[in-house]
Amino acid sequence: MALRDQLAGWDERLLGQPGQRRSAADAGPSLVLSLGVLAFGVAVALAGALGTWRALAPTLFTSSAYPVPATIERHLDKGDYEVYQRTGTHDRVPGFSTTEEAPITIGPNDVAVVGPDGNPLAVEIADMSETVSRDRATYTGAVWFHVSDAGTYRINIRSSGGFDEVLITSTIGDAFRRAALWLATAVVGGLAAVTGLVLLLVGASRRRRGVGPGWYADPGGSGRLRWWNGIAWTEHIW
Repeated sequence: MALRDQLAGWDERLLGQPGQRRSAADAGPSLVLSLGVLAFGVAVALAGALGTWRALAPTLFTSSAYPVPATIERHLDKGDYEVYQRTGTHDRVPGFSTTEEAPITIGPNDVAVVGPDGNPLAVEIADMSETVSRDRATYTGAVWFHVSDAGTYRINIRSSGGFDEVLITSTIGDAFRRAALWLATAVVGGLAAVTGLVLLLVGASRRRRGVGPGWYADPGGSGRLRWWNGIAWTEHIW
C-alpha cells in the first residue's frame, strides 16, 4: 500500500492532478495554432514581397530604354517620373575593362509631355545624383515631371548630343514611397512567420517531454493504479 501511495504521489507531481494528463498550457502551443500563425505569416510576407517588387522593379530593373529622338506614348500612373539619359557604358573582357562616359545633354526644353486632356505638363531639371544601371549601361536623371492623373501620355524627346538613349520611369524616391507600405507588410508577415515557427518548435519540444510510461492513480476513481503507456491509459490496473 505504501508503494501505491508513493506512486500516486509521483503522479501528483508529474501530472498536477492524480490520474489526469497535463493541461494544454503544459503541453505548449497547439499544433493547429502554430501552423496557422506560420501559414498566415508566410502568406502576408509573400504578398508584401510581391508588392514591393512590383513597386520597385520598373524603376530599378525592368523599364525599357528608348533611342532618341522619339515620340513615346505610355500609360502612366499618378506620381513623379524622370527621364534618365544614358551617361556611361562599361565593357569587360578578360584582362581589362573599358568605360565610356558622356555628360547629360537633355534639358527641360528637349522634353515635351502632353496629358490625356491635351494639356502639357511642366518639365523641370532632375536631381542628377539619381542613377540607374541596366546591364553595361548607366543612366542619370536629366529631367522630371509630375503626373496628377493616370492615363496615356505622349512624350516627345529630341536629341541634344551625348548618348541617344533614355529611360522613362518613376523617380527612385517615388518608387520607394510606393513600396513602403508593401515593404512594411512583408516585415510584419516575416515576424508573424517567425512567431509561428517558434510556437511550433516550443510545442513540439514540450510534447516530446510528455509523462513517460508508469503506474499512476486511476482517473476512473477506482482508488487503484492504472498503467499509462506514455500515450494513453491501458486496461491494466494494480
